[in-house]
Amino acid sequence: MKPIAMKSFADFVAGTEATRMRVLRQYKYPSEEGLAMSRYYHPAKSTIIEFNRDNRDIDWALDQAAELEKKALTPSKSLRNKLVLNSKAIRNYVQYFGDQHFNILKDEKFPFSLNEVKINVTPDIHTTHKEQDWYIKLYFGAKRPKYEFVRAILNCMAYGVSVNRGKIAGESIVFVDVVRGNISLGVKLTDEIIEELAQHCADISDLWQAL
Repeated sequence: MKPIAMKSFADFVAGTEATRMRVLRQYKYPSEEGLAMSRYYHPAKSTIIEFNRDNRDIDWALDQAAELEKKALTPSKSLRNKLVLNSKAIRNYVQYFGDQHFNILKDEKFPFSLNEVKINVTPDIHTTHKEQDWYIKLYFGAKRPKYEFVRAILNCMAYGVSVNRGKIAGESIVFVDVVRGNISLGVKLTDEIIEELAQHCADISDLWQAL
């Protein structure tokens, strides 16, 4: 079975039966469209990373957003929508978080396996806060994320970091809803949370075989 990205795992957990089938089909029968969707917000994400890493000012970030808007003058409706949404995401980030800069540390990945399902945990930002490692996942969706989606991301990251790095404080796992300026912190990793993750992985394994 192919490894599954953390966001796709969260989409599966929070989704309807139809959504769950769609998520797994994208992995079992990959397409160019699916790959493109996985990188949909790459322009906004890379701009935010550079803004923090190179200590750029707000005007620089807004210039990047404006450049995307200029490029959005294209006959392709799908490309136009992508560029406009990425531009908006940058402006939202500046609005809510532009007054601070994170010290960007080396990217890290924290894969784990449960019930023969491998989940690739990839935080977007690795930084430190009060002498403690922080792992941050950025969310750019136009729709407000479901509680189950956010919880799945936080618990998935916490477990992945714990498996690969040892015990970690729950609050060092952070989910940032960039569009709405909301921040959610992880909670202490418990046996119940691990059992819940394992059950979701078992559900994925069962459905994968049925596709």
